[in-house]
Amino acid sequence: RSRTGHLPTIMFYFCEQPIPIPSLADLDQLSGVVKFRDELGRLGLTWTYPSHADFSEHVRGGLLRAIRDIVKKESPVHPRETSPDKSVIIDREAHAEMIKLATDYLDVREQMPSGAARTSSMTAIFSAMKTKASRARGLLEKFESSQSPGERLAAIAILQMFPSAVHLDWLAGRLDNPNFEKPFVGYQAAVALLEAARSLPNSDCASLKRALAEALSLANKLPSDSDRIQVLSIAINEASRRCTE
Repeated sequence: RSRTGHLPTIMFYFCEQPIPIPSLADLDQLSGVVKFRDELGRLGLTWTYPSHADFSEHVRGGLLRAIRDIVKKESPVHPRETSPDKSVIIDREAHAEMIKLATDYLDVREQMPSGAARTSSMTAIFSAMKTKASRARGLLEKFESSQSPGERLAAIAILQMFPSAVHLDWLAGRLDNPNFEKPFVGYQAAVALLEAARSLPNSDCASLKRALAEALSLANKLPSDSDRIQVLSIAINEASRRCTE
């Protein structure tokens, strides 16, 4: 813990770059790493990046958010956050980049067969969206209201990086899977709610608990997808802990 009593911020990054075929002696170690990554992934604690050369670009956004959260925790005053996109100038380059990633997500979903490879590709696209989140915050409401699932996923990427009480109910609605959103979108929305539970001020506890309860109710309609339910359960426990401090 820090001198102020807060737990340290830890981020886990895993590279998706192919590796040489391991030796028999390395197989146990590799298996352990994969299991560790999967356990953290189910808790919404991991990021991926496509190659070693891309590490700095992907880690930059996470560090900026971590610094923001630390500053918030150290501050004695937590003013209620309003929609972050109201005061942010729209970055046209970031807009184009997010639209391209949203299109890539739709292409992967439509063209690749269901399975681990498709999920890995969609996760890589979503990680890239998060690296653009800081510059794309001014587009949040536009993406939220879009008819494109890819653009709604971009909104979730922004909210994972920059949690906002104003958008909690919208996130909860993304858990209506598969009737309205695909399970991948619902899972990332659940992770965004977990990030909100970890970082929003106590003044937002009532809104947070209401949104989490609604999200869990919707997630339970698809009990076969237990990862989303597990993430939401962790978020509810986190919110309960923080809101009683």
